[in-house]
Amino acid sequence: MTLTRFVIKVPRAAGTPTVKKAFDASGVAEKWAESKWAKTLAAREARKNTTDFERFTVQVLKKQRRAILGAAAKKVQA
Repeated sequence: MTLTRFVIKVPRAAGTPTVKKAFDASGVAEKWAESKWAKTLAAREARKNTTDFERFTVQVLKKQRRAILGAAAKKVQA
């Protein structure tokens, strides 16, 4: 468990319904989904769930992108 910067104001010894209502009203879930940390975790999970062929496809596309960028860099240097 890790602390985040998202804070919800609830009274001391609040019950589950009170905490749930405060959580829903604060919009913390939406703020979390928009955070960079959540996006990183989602990307990591998506990568973990890929097949061998999907990873191979990504590898080929990255290789093509590097070739294009390298050619453009050589053109700028010349």
